[in-house]
Amino acid sequence: MQKSGVKKIGKIISDVTGMAFVPKIANDPPNDKDVVFLVSYPKSGSTWTQFLLSNCIYDSRTTHKSVAKRIPDIHNYRLKLNELKSPKILKSHESFNPKYSRVIYIVRNPFSVSVSYYFHLKKRFIIPSTMTFSDYLTKFVRGEFDDYGTWAENAGSWTGARNKNKNNFLLIKYADLKSDTMGELRKMIDFIGLDSSDQKLSQAVKNSSFDEMKRLEKTEQSSHVKLKNTDLSIPIVRSGELDEWKRHFSDEDIKLIENYFGDVMDRLSYTA
Repeated sequence: MQKSGVKKIGKIISDVTGMAFVPKIANDPPNDKDVVFLVSYPKSGSTWTQFLLSNCIYDSRTTHKSVAKRIPDIHNYRLKLNELKSPKILKSHESFNPKYSRVIYIVRNPFSVSVSYYFHLKKRFIIPSTMTFSDYLTKFVRGEFDDYGTWAENAGSWTGARNKNKNNFLLIKYADLKSDTMGELRKMIDFIGLDSSDQKLSQAVKNSSFDEMKRLEKTEQSSHVKLKNTDLSIPIVRSGELDEWKRHFSDEDIKLIENYFGDVMDRLSYTA
């Protein structure tokens, strides 16, 4: 499978949503202090983070449909910054872009990312349901499924360029978010500049639990266009477990990941 730039991503979005693809903000991101970019490589926990932040910022509970409006993707052609509640948070999977003025970067170990992406691509009918994990992985490590670079190129670009700029860049590790959700959410809220009580954060964590997101997925999958036009036997919200990847990887698969991504993994203290 070959990459074909923004057009390929646009075709996927058009096929799934039935909407045209006009990436206005993606082509010219706003350099605005009121805008915070929530950035990650795909399948690194950005949807969960969207839920957490949305449930902090908005009074009504977040759903899969509403979260896409409250913290929209930069490729959303309907995106209008002046209609977003301040602070404006935009989701992105792009590699380093100096125009992104303030960034929360979510990073997850590439073993877990690759497994989650494998099921995501199957759910979206982008790869055959019969493709084995090992066959998929040889393409994943080369970044053949999107135009965000490889995991190492994407994570390496942001952590290498911005990690020392504490005022405009916040690095959040998925494993830390899992082990201390309240603490990491507090870091994000403080970075954004919001004044939220511990009670508000605690309720946001509760309303953004994996069980709650799974429940919402089941209730919305017949009506929400981004859910119903997919393989409903594969959930969007899966286990989120830190070690689930070990059930899918062979020793050869582990070596493949380490050979391609080892330098950045070492920098971020990720090991098998």
